[in-house]
Amino acid sequence: MAYDPCFAQLDNNHLLTRWQIYEEHNRNAVLWMERIEFELMRRMEADGATAIAHPLLTCELKTPSPTYDTGKLRGLAELVPLDVLATGFTPAHEEVVMVPDKWNATKFKTWVKYGDAVAKVISDAAIPGTARVRITRKAESPPSQAGLRPGREAP
Repeated sequence: MAYDPCFAQLDNNHLLTRWQIYEEHNRNAVLWMERIEFELMRRMEADGATAIAHPLLTCELKTPSPTYDTGKLRGLAELVPLDVLATGFTPAHEEVVMVPDKWNATKFKTWVKYGDAVAKVISDAAIPGTARVRITRKAESPPSQAGLRPGREAP
């Protein structure tokens, strides 16, 4: 952060008032950015797209891996061989504190080869994450100068 002689002329009250104004502008800008992200996500989902081309920004729709309902996954114990189950499931046990069941999604998702019943249990246990739009500035992209007075640069 550089010294700005413009601010040296202002008293503390004026500086704090400006800070309050800029903070509110920033809060409003974040709200508008969220609305824009929502609209971009809506359009991408409607178009079946996972990215939008732009010369300066990268815009991608990111869908996180689902979490799983561990209660529903318990049905796998009756559907896959025990030695296979042991590769992707650690039953509840006590260490110093009670450790809950642990399921290894990387392992149990491969068990669909054991049939439709297994695939259905895994599918029913899936709790999908919420998709989010991620917009990032491309490395070679300069900061926008929109809204700045001539002779001023973005901070």
